[in-house]
Amino acid sequence: MFIAYFLLFILFNGKLTLEIALFGAVFAADLYAFSCKYLGYSFQKDADLFRKVPDGIRYLIMLAVEIVKASLTVIRMVLTPGFEPKPQLAQFHSGLRDEGHRVVLADSITLTPGTITCELSEDLFTVHCLDVAQYEGIEHSSFAQALTEIEERERQRQEAVEAEKREQAASVPETAVEASDGAIPDAELTGDSGAVDEKEGQQE
Repeated sequence: MFIAYFLLFILFNGKLTLEIALFGAVFAADLYAFSCKYLGYSFQKDADLFRKVPDGIRYLIMLAVEIVKASLTVIRMVLTPGFEPKPQLAQFHSGLRDEGHRVVLADSITLTPGTITCELSEDLFTVHCLDVAQYEGIEHSSFAQALTEIEERERQRQEAVEAEKREQAASVPETAVEASDGAIPDAELTGDSGAVDEKEGQQE
């Protein structure tokens, strides 16, 4: 987030000088502190975002490849003499748990020539396909498979973090119990029998 604020400041200035860079760093630091305090951002969230960058880059590369392949398919349809497309309306469930990933899938389908996402309701996708060839297997597209793999990796990372937190939380009570079990009353340590006798007399 700090980098985003800094780049936004440079973009608004339209040039990069040492003075602008210094002012931009101060501006970005102030906004980042404000975001962490009032908007729920944190360094941990930024670290999690950086860990997702490789997955995002791989997905964008795959999206570009699929767009080129679909474009060539549509061009072939248009240039084939006497070809008559058979439009189809497909409905399927992606199985994705995260709403953001579902939106990414819907946008990826729309960006691919020949297919348009008409409606997204919860996990139900309604997609218009230019031809029956694009209709077949659309629910198991490379987009859905890639996003499913990303979700699985994120789930594994989250489980690992939660397991580590549970181990840390479990180690604290054990240490406290050991300390309390090993504690000896001061009266026994000092051999102050008078204090013990006085306490027994009060009880009687």
